[in-house]
Amino acid sequence: ALVDAAHRLLDSYGNAHEQPARSRLSIVSRIDQVLRLRLLTLLEAELPDFAHSIFGQSTGLAELRPDYSPGEPAVNIYTTGGEFAPHTDKQSVTLLVPLSAADAFKGGGTAFWPESHLGQKKGADDDIAYDENCRSNWLPHTHKLSPPAGTAIIFGGDVTHAGLPVTSGTRHLFVMSFTLRPRAVRAAKPAQTDDLDFAPGSPAAPSEHD
Repeated sequence: ALVDAAHRLLDSYGNAHEQPARSRLSIVSRIDQVLRLRLLTLLEAELPDFAHSIFGQSTGLAELRPDYSPGEPAVNIYTTGGEFAPHTDKQSVTLLVPLSAADAFKGGGTAFWPESHLGQKKGADDDIAYDENCRSNWLPHTHKLSPPAGTAIIFGGDVTHAGLPVTSGTRHLFVMSFTLRPRAVRAAKPAQTDDLDFAPGSPAAPSEHD
């Protein structure tokens, strides 16, 4: 359902031959709400320490308001040459769910680094400016995950990761990064004096001079 919805949205933008190698389609549906609630239930039951470290509490998570990364929840569509450069999501937690069967594409996968993906910067006296987007300055990734479709990948929002290049076919990936915040509490409406009955002589009763 998510894949179909993403392609319908993508088709509405223009001709299929103009599709970039990587597209991000913002999808809001009951499915992403179900996935978020399942994730929070899992964190409370199986990873309470992790939940407390990222949210400040390990119970009542579903009662908090999710604040998503811009454009998410979303489905990423990768075609030949499509990739996502190393980055951090800058949220509390990220959930990735592969949506394509393993034989639908080649290459791809999600790579991880224990800290930054950048190597040691060159000295100030170097004639060539240090370019963080240059692959020659990237360290090799230490982990790569390519789980079967429907398998959730969960990690903290400060973890450096990347979508590795797809060499053929089409890869679909559900993406959800968010932080939980307290829900706003509506202030009680102040009582109107005209709606109250005061006994004569009461200190709260309005006088002719009020």
